Amino acid sequence: MKTDFSTAYTAVSNALDSCGIGHDLQTRFNAATDAITAFCCDLQRRATNQLLYDLTTNVPCGILDHEQATGPHAIRAAIAGAVGSLVKWDITEALEIAADIAEDVNAHSEAAQIRAIASA
Repeated sequence: MKTDFSTAYTAVSNALDSCGIGHDLQTRFNAATDAITAFCCDLQRRATNQLLYDLTTNVPCGILDHEQATGPHAIRAAIAGAVGSLVKWDITEALEIAADIAEDVNAHSEAAQIRAIASA
């Protein structure tokens, strides 16, 4: 099914409105890309800090072994922290993102359960 321009434009406009981004398309685009850039920079900072913390604290203390102190571990911790910051630690918003992740990996019934919890 092909989405027409008007439907797509309306959907994008509504999504940007919900984020408080202005009505001028260029302003909206710039604000959206600025938000994306800030999120990616925060994610990189958090992942780097987690990896350094793992190597300097968690491994020497025996919390992690050296095989667990990896990029993927640091990235997972960074994603969790960055998402929490993105939604300003709002539990309902965090659960909605968790449901989106479940949907992305085709765990549709689990996503529905998460959304039910979020709306309770």
